[in-house]
Amino acid sequence: MSDAKAIECHFKRKARATYLAAAQLLRANPNSAANRAYYCLYQALVGELESRGVRPEQIDAGAAKAAQQDMQLKWTHSFIKNNAGMTGLDRRQCQVVRDAYALRRQGDYELCDVSGPMLDEVLKRIPDILECLGIQVRA
Repeated sequence: MSDAKAIECHFKRKARATYLAAAQLLRANPNSAANRAYYCLYQALVGELESRGVRPEQIDAGAAKAAQQDMQLKWTHSFIKNNAGMTGLDRRQCQVVRDAYALRRQGDYELCDVSGPMLDEVLKRIPDILECLGIQVRA
C-alpha cells in the first residue's frame, strides 16, 4: 500500500469512528457531539485531499505558515472548511462542513451550549457526505 493510500485509509477509518462517537454523544453531551461531528468531517476531508495529492501548503498562506512549524499542521481548519469542494462535495455539503465547524466552535469556546436540535440537523447530513467520500457509516 502506498503512503498516500495508507494516510487516506487512516484518516477515513478515524472519521467513521468519530462520526459514530458523535451520534452516541448527541443526547447526553451536545457540546462534545458537536466537536466529534466536525472532526469526523475534518478527518474524512483530510483523507480525501491526501488521496487526491492536494498540498495545502502550496495553495494557502495560512497552511504554509503552519507547515513550517510541523508538516502535520498543514491541514488548517480554515483550509478544510473553505476548500471542501476540492473533494467533489457540492455546495450544500460544503455548507454542512461550515455549519459543523461553527457548532464545534460554539460547543468548545462559547458561553451558550449547542442545542440538540441544531446539532441533530447537521448530524443527519453527515452520513451522505461521508459516503460521498467513500466512508460507510450505515449498516
